[in-house]
Amino acid sequence: MPTPGDHLRPLNGGLTALLRGQREALETAMNGQPLPASLGILVRTTVEQLGPETRAAFYLANEDGTALHHAVGMPDDYAAVVDGFRIGPESLACGLATATGEPVLTTDVMTDPRWEPWREVAQRFDYRGCWSFPIRTTTGNVVGTLAIYSRQPREATEQDRELASLITHTASVILSRHKEAEARRQAEHALRQSEEKYRSLFDSLDEGFCLIEVLLDAAGRASDYRFLETNPAFARHTGLKDAVGRTIRELVPDHDAHWFEIYGEIARTGEPRRFEMPAEALGRFYDVYAFRVGPPHERRVAVLFNDINDRRRADIALRESEEKYRLLFESINEGFAILETIRDDRGRLVDLVYREVNPVFARLTGFQVQPGQRVLEVLPDIEDHWLAYYDRVSSTGVPEVVEDYNRDSDRWYRTNANRVGGAGSPLISVVFEDISVRKRAEAVLRGTQERQAFLLRLSDAIRPLNDAVEMQREAMRLLAEHLKVAVASYFELDSDEDGFVQAAGYEDGSIRLPDRMRMSDYGADIVANYRAGRTIVVVDTEADPRFESQREAYRTIGVRAWVGVPLVKEGRLLVVLGVLERTPRDWSGAEVQLFEEVAERTWAAAERARTETALRESESRLRLALAAARMGIWSWEVSGDDHVRDANLNRLLGLEPVQTTRPLSEFLSHIHPEDRTRVADAFQNSVRQGGSLDVEFRVVWPDGTVRWLRDQGDVFGTAGEQATHMAGACVDVTERREAVDRLRELNTTLESRVEERTESLRALAVELARTEHRERRRLSHVLHDHVQQLLVAANLHVGLAAMDARSPDAKQSFDRALAVIQEAIQASRSLAVELIPPLLDDGGLAAGLEWLAKRSRDNLGLKVQFTSDGTTDVEDADLRALLFQATQELLLNVVKHAKATEASIRLTRPAADQVRIEVADRGAGFRSRPTEIHRGSPESFGLFSIRERVRHLGGGVEIETAPERGSRIRVTVPVKLPEPPPPVTPAARGPHGPETPEENVIRILVVDDHKILREGLIFVLNREPGFKVIGEAADGPRAIELAGELAPDVVLMDVSLPGMTGVAATQRVMAASPEVRVIGLSAHDDPSVRQAMREAGAVEYFTKGGPSAQLIASIRSVVSQS
Repeated sequence: MPTPGDHLRPLNGGLTALLRGQREALETAMNGQPLPASLGILVRTTVEQLGPETRAAFYLANEDGTALHHAVGMPDDYAAVVDGFRIGPESLACGLATATGEPVLTTDVMTDPRWEPWREVAQRFDYRGCWSFPIRTTTGNVVGTLAIYSRQPREATEQDRELASLITHTASVILSRHKEAEARRQAEHALRQSEEKYRSLFDSLDEGFCLIEVLLDAAGRASDYRFLETNPAFARHTGLKDAVGRTIRELVPDHDAHWFEIYGEIARTGEPRRFEMPAEALGRFYDVYAFRVGPPHERRVAVLFNDINDRRRADIALRESEEKYRLLFESINEGFAILETIRDDRGRLVDLVYREVNPVFARLTGFQVQPGQRVLEVLPDIEDHWLAYYDRVSSTGVPEVVEDYNRDSDRWYRTNANRVGGAGSPLISVVFEDISVRKRAEAVLRGTQERQAFLLRLSDAIRPLNDAVEMQREAMRLLAEHLKVAVASYFELDSDEDGFVQAAGYEDGSIRLPDRMRMSDYGADIVANYRAGRTIVVVDTEADPRFESQREAYRTIGVRAWVGVPLVKEGRLLVVLGVLERTPRDWSGAEVQLFEEVAERTWAAAERARTETALRESESRLRLALAAARMGIWSWEVSGDDHVRDANLNRLLGLEPVQTTRPLSEFLSHIHPEDRTRVADAFQNSVRQGGSLDVEFRVVWPDGTVRWLRDQGDVFGTAGEQATHMAGACVDVTERREAVDRLRELNTTLESRVEERTESLRALAVELARTEHRERRRLSHVLHDHVQQLLVAANLHVGLAAMDARSPDAKQSFDRALAVIQEAIQASRSLAVELIPPLLDDGGLAAGLEWLAKRSRDNLGLKVQFTSDGTTDVEDADLRALLFQATQELLLNVVKHAKATEASIRLTRPAADQVRIEVADRGAGFRSRPTEIHRGSPESFGLFSIRERVRHLGGGVEIETAPERGSRIRVTVPVKLPEPPPPVTPAARGPHGPETPEENVIRILVVDDHKILREGLIFVLNREPGFKVIGEAADGPRAIELAGELAPDVVLMDVSLPGMTGVAATQRVMAASPEVRVIGLSAHDDPSVRQAMREAGAVEYFTKGGPSAQLIASIRSVVSQS
């Protein structure tokens, strides 16, 4: 059959050795050997079972269960360290196991955080694992622990636990046996002493004593008792003499019956009783203690009593007083103590004795005090001011209230001390309350107020600064002055993240820091802490073991204490704030916290300053790019109705060139009333349908000027089925629209003069087609070669800045800037492609039309099939552009008016000298004949325009259509456009009226360092009748030279020129040629610059983004006035 412990593993002798050890220990205990002998056998048995890498020991709890004492097992020097180990739930190992009654198993003390204060002890005595098993008595009380130590980390197995259970059970039996034997020895000794003392006590007792035999009546009830023995005091307390051998009824016949009942009960049950009861027949009141003596059948009862008549009356009064005092003593929230002063031979107070303390005393002090203990025994390090305080109260008798700190309890107290008794009384009553919370709250409040005041001062100091280094320098100065330190420095790391230099700082001159330091010189531990973002606090470099190898270096520069606060952002160590002191300094937690706060705030402020600077530069470059392209960008947050316009777009609206955020309705208010509803609908349709925006409209400037804008945008972000954001770009297309309008006007005029001006109109149509194509090509190249390149460059620079951004706010700002630039790039690319598709030049007309067919699916939602006979090729680029635009217009009509979803384009050569485009659809069609195609119907406006332009080029338009049967439109033109006619005589009229004689031409010199703006001005001026640009210059010296050589009538002078400014150049030009009229140009309307130009001799001053009509009118005005 299995026996208990069969499942134990057979370690070092197995179960037999374990049982032999248990038996030996029990026998040793039964033979009366000292307790360490039997417990030592169990220690040896435990180690034999677990192996030589282990040790074991027993620890026993003291009487009050507050501490453990080493019994046997470990060396004496170890026992001296752990003796008195506290028991409690906040303790560890054996202290915790004793408190909870549960095993505490620590596999590795070096990794358990609770063992941190004891790791040095564990290393010194060579153990890593520590298991603590409680020892329970049969009553369930925990009286001690078995501790098992292992040299290596070790996890307790089920077998280890079973072994410990058997050993602790045996130890419990031994401890119980030892306690019983000790109690028996003490009882026997006490009995002998009692017998010796009994007789003298019996005779000398003040209390009365008698031994009685209880007598029973026939019914077995106690009815009398006989005195068997009395002491001398008996007669004094009862008044009865010669009582031995006689019964109480003989002596006092009417003795109270309850006395018989009580003594009879004690004789019968054997339970002693203490009571107070009157003896009416004797006229006395007794305090009695009665108990049975001998076997029950003898019915003998010993009675010890006192006559307490007088005392009882006094006791009643005293009890009432004491009850009141005790109620107050135990119920007050304040601590209370009665102290007795102890003085030396010279009367000096040297100690005090606790005579009485209330229960609150221990709670408020944390000390368990027993009456009779000395104060210096409980508080060996009590401050002198407390003894002086008690001495004053005891000597003078004057009550005194103080608020002061006690180091032993680490608490603040408000204490009221009074002398008890008259002069010379050694007693003092002390009533006190713990005011630590209030005092600490006051200290925290003071510290918080000082800290907040400093941080507010810091914020006020660096807020107006724009330079990051200045911010850092000012922050370090304020920090050093606030905490009175020798050095406060802001160090930034090199790219290798090892070397660091002082970016800014404050020094009082007492410490000599090198210009550059390497972090690796401080040791791997410091580097690891810095890279992990942990603050390093050094109280004294001479005493800190971490810096033993660097002490000489610290002595050289004069540093004894320092704090290093690293800032790690996104895994990179960027900055170290260093605070240094030339003397040892115990840095407070509040000071270290302030260093960390200042480091974060300074870094955030400096990063914000750098980010804002970079963003301003980026925005400036973007504004220049957009201004050069006469383009403005916008974004619209739909739900909040925030329409954000950049400065360039506001310039295109004739408004102040600043960024604004307004409702969309405010933007629409600047649109011509006839176009406003159409534009508003276009915006709403894009939001609802998620489509792109492409609309042309007129805007009315505050001065009444009307300009044409083309607005292209797209939606992004959705909430449900509706877009949440839009963004896009506007470009000024006034010149193009004016050209189209002039063409329309000329076509209308030519209808009435067709006979006489056919050739002129054809030439004009050819020239207009070529001009429109060149203008489209020029705008496309400007967008592609200049605007897009500038935008791409801006995108690159902002992207690089975003990569270097160190704060989340800066990165978010750069991301928004990048998004806006990307939207501008996309809009300019789309517009450039729309103006002149690259395939039209690179691949010819067929490739361009095939591209248009594919793009129509995306832009118009129209599925288009393109076919070609393969022989078609148009060499004339202007003709290719005309046919391409005609096809675009026809496809747009298919979508807008035919409501078709599919169409076809066919490119053919009906004759060797002709090319034909045929666009067909199966849409709604319309009821019309060729002669009915006019401007009145919306579906035929585009057809009319196409027909008229084609007719003037020698071609024609054929239309096949019927309602609900679709349409087929053929556009046929000559393969080559007619050559422009030879120059006409001066009387002939051109597009702008009669040619201006040379003597009436206004000769203009254009001066601007920006090539794009210069070329744009020249283009506009040369198209104006009576204007001729005779020269251009990019700087001041060249402008002065050309003004002398060419003798212009007007000089358009840019104010901001490289090197010599426009103001200086104007002065030089006017000094040499007073007859020249200078008009100043600037990107900004600055009153001071305007005044400087006028003082230099300029007659007018315009902003570059203003209307060209005003500039042209001003040129004519200043020349006519001269």
